[in-house]
Amino acid sequence: MFAALVPLLACLSLATCIDQDAHFRPTRSFQFAPAESALNALIVPPGAQEVLGQIASSQELLKPSTAIVTTALHPGHSFQRWLDHHLNKCSIDKIVVYMDDPLEQSTFKTWIGNRNVELLAGTQIARDMTPESRIMVRQEAHVTDAINRLLHQGYEWLLHIDTDELLYEASGAFSWSRLENIGLVHFTNHEAVPLDHDTDDLFNSTLFRTNGRSNKDFLAYGNGKSAVRLSHGVKPAGPHSFEGYHGDVLEMPANDAVILHYPSPTFSSWVAKYKHYGDFSGYWFDDRYSPIRLQFMLKSRDLVQQALRSGDWDEARSFFLRHCFLEPEARIQALEEGKIQELDPFAK
Repeated sequence: MFAALVPLLACLSLATCIDQDAHFRPTRSFQFAPAESALNALIVPPGAQEVLGQIASSQELLKPSTAIVTTALHPGHSFQRWLDHHLNKCSIDKIVVYMDDPLEQSTFKTWIGNRNVELLAGTQIARDMTPESRIMVRQEAHVTDAINRLLHQGYEWLLHIDTDELLYEASGAFSWSRLENIGLVHFTNHEAVPLDHDTDDLFNSTLFRTNGRSNKDFLAYGNGKSAVRLSHGVKPAGPHSFEGYHGDVLEMPANDAVILHYPSPTFSSWVAKYKHYGDFSGYWFDDRYSPIRLQFMLKSRDLVQQALRSGDWDEARSFFLRHCFLEPEARIQALEEGKIQELDPFAK
């Protein structure tokens, strides 16, 4: 049987070389149209035709290989749920995790188990920078490293998201990764409305502020995230996009594939985030030419730091609930106006 496969392997290698010469693709690009034409012209040994037919009809082989890269800290139950969502429901083939604190390796391994995750020690550059800016410096280094790794491993697509973000496509088809001549896919992001109670599962919210309808109420960014088709020369362009790719940009419709962002899903998670960020300056990277314009972020810094000093959390809690939680009547009205919508990425 192996001898029967030799002509097939030679033909696939030839097709890959031709494709790379015209327009670089990783070795697992699986552009089967030219390969099938060449296979049909071969005189194959007895029994090989059945094998070739099975391979040609295999959906797994036809599906482009897609990976996620992320930088993570303090993994828990929600991290495991995040992994399973993408590996099982989104048909992501692999996740590359860079530990922001390599001393947490044993904890990461416990939550990862035998999932197809490559766990790596993250860079420790920018130690003197405050966490809200330092993370972006480290993310850029990690994404750059992941691009090189995944190219050598034969992956075709890379999506950079955080562990408080979910890729969600209601149809489950993920047809964007199968489109020819596309170099970059840009996804709109919707933002989770925080819960009025604490929970260990940070993905429990099913209400989302709709991008384009209620951005003024967003707690964080509103400019989406991107996936890139890997090729030599690709590099990150900040945490939201890439540059150096070949092909067109596909803007995914907001009612199709989107990113669901859970920046502060509960009061406790909000407090933990801004305790970690500390008393940061009002400038990204401490650069006075790069002011932080997210007023919710700046006010959150001030109130959490104030509460940590005084021990009185009443003002901080009141601020969080006032800006984040929707009362029943306001929720009904926002749903009717399309400012928020109900989405359940974990629905079966």
